[in-house]
Amino acid sequence: FLAPHKGYERMSRSLATPVRGERGNDLRQIRAIHDSSTVRVYQAYNNEIADAALASQSFRAPLDAGLWSKTRMTWIKPSKVWMAYRCGWTVLKDRNQARVLALDLSRSKFEELLSQARVNPHGGSQGKKQCRDSSVVVQWDPERVMNIDGDRRQAFTSAMPSVRSIQIGLRAAAVEALLDPAVVTRITDVTQDFRNALEALKHGNREEAVRLLWPEERETVMDVPQYIREVLEGESDEKLERQKGSVVVVLGSAANPPHQGHIHCLVAGKRKAEELGYNVLFTTIAIAPEGYVKKKQQDRDERGNKSQSSIVFSDQTRLRLLDLLVNCDSTNQGDAKSVSFRSPTQSYGSALECGRSMRPSGDVQVVVVVGGDRSKSKWRRAPKKDQITVCCPHDEIQLSTLQTSLASDQEEGLARDERYYFADIFGPPTSSTLVRSILESSEERCLSELMEQGYERQAAQFLCDQYLREIS
Repeated sequence: FLAPHKGYERMSRSLATPVRGERGNDLRQIRAIHDSSTVRVYQAYNNEIADAALASQSFRAPLDAGLWSKTRMTWIKPSKVWMAYRCGWTVLKDRNQARVLALDLSRSKFEELLSQARVNPHGGSQGKKQCRDSSVVVQWDPERVMNIDGDRRQAFTSAMPSVRSIQIGLRAAAVEALLDPAVVTRITDVTQDFRNALEALKHGNREEAVRLLWPEERETVMDVPQYIREVLEGESDEKLERQKGSVVVVLGSAANPPHQGHIHCLVAGKRKAEELGYNVLFTTIAIAPEGYVKKKQQDRDERGNKSQSSIVFSDQTRLRLLDLLVNCDSTNQGDAKSVSFRSPTQSYGSALECGRSMRPSGDVQVVVVVGGDRSKSKWRRAPKKDQITVCCPHDEIQLSTLQTSLASDQEEGLARDERYYFADIFGPPTSSTLVRSILESSEERCLSELMEQGYERQAAQFLCDQYLREIS
């Protein structure tokens, strides 16, 4: 938890250079400017609150002026780069994040707050409920590092999924603690550090940005007592998430045509469901109706994306090909054989509709698998009672981007779906568009290239034959 682990190189004190940890074994450390008596954390405010707090060295003055609320949840962050990402270096986002204040907290009071924390499990209604009932919430988000090749949307930073940064949410009594001079011992305006560092990043000078962001002292690993480590590991929340229940795993797709990438998404969805403690009855693919696929293709053509590979296969062809793809005997069909696949007999309007239709009873929930390209902000939608969502990103970069976006929405209270998860295994770089383009080749070349894409020979031959029939 707080010690180096295999595959992890000691992180630069500046957090300027990304390092990699082992997938599935992320490093969670509190890194802060600290000593034996104080710990420094950061918050972003508008000019009015910042000026009032600095002048009085307390949040009591902005509270009395009606500028600062003790009833609203607020977050403190020990990571200066994460604070920079969150507030856009004080200049890339809104006026309410135009100033950054460094709060020097009593270390004993800081540890007392951590001892009261509940860890946000990033999903699961029971764990979320306990977080809502707690005055202190801890969230472990991907650490941010400076990135001179970044853009404004990422605030010249990038995420490190293998390294986690602690965010501490305070509400009720914990917020009121910030009014206590024994807790907040000093308030400092560090806004200019952020703005100076941003200018250096814009000029491609990361080393200078590091020097400017930390002009005096850098963040180092902070050790905490064992009992606090156990709280921050969130073991009790994990147990809450692992209460058994039966599910069916369904991927919704146009599947025009089905390919090994679809099977991989089922594997990833099934594995994630099992990691969460669910009993997977079977998996399937909800193939979209032919009319929907044609409309989708027509819209693409009208947007100027028309290509020679715009053929739409019938429902019957796609269902038959899916059956062949999964059930043909072949030594390279390990993924297909591991997913407990049940072949659909018709097309469906959505994965949830398919799951509800095919599940044996109403108490079986539906794990809806979505691709990373279609995932953006779907966690903002009101959740269905019987639906669990697993997003299957196509690579580590997309996973990191989506995780960061979700974490930001969770912090702002925009994420409504509490059972939204990410798969962390990545499949082959194939697509239905690629497969359709292969079908343009000569029959001999077409067969060999389809088999390279994971089709067993019988399935590849069937697809070639159907393509020739469709265009004749």
